[in-house]
Amino acid sequence: MKVINVDNVAELQCSATDYWSIINFFKNFSAEWYNDHNIYFEQHHIYPKSEVGADFPITVNLPYKYHFLAHYYRAVESTWEKARFLNFNACQVMIGKNKNVEYIKKNFPKEFYQMKAYIINHPNNCKPVINLETKWISIT
Repeated sequence: MKVINVDNVAELQCSATDYWSIINFFKNFSAEWYNDHNIYFEQHHIYPKSEVGADFPITVNLPYKYHFLAHYYRAVESTWEKARFLNFNACQVMIGKNKNVEYIKKNFPKEFYQMKAYIINHPNNCKPVINLETKWISIT
């Protein structure tokens, strides 16, 4: 089983507090590096299709913790309401998919509760819709 908690992996200690700092820190870590060190990682689209309207295949490999934080910071830093919603929603999906609610709540309580409050209190007129043909996400 691959390691999810990377708090004790010296090479992966990133003190970034914004989206682009996380991206720049991790852009040189290859999939091979993570596999050689038995570390779980996810590919993160630097420019999400849901935000830019096209599929830019530019990705960065991020450990789970930093993938969550990348979406969190992208949401917090965004001035576009739809992008904010989509990135907070991505945080929520990641937590559910990987069943790491307790890890995130314990290590990132401020981020977790801000994300949850945003999702819960978000206006009903802004809901994601997935086009099954194109797999694009839009907001209605």
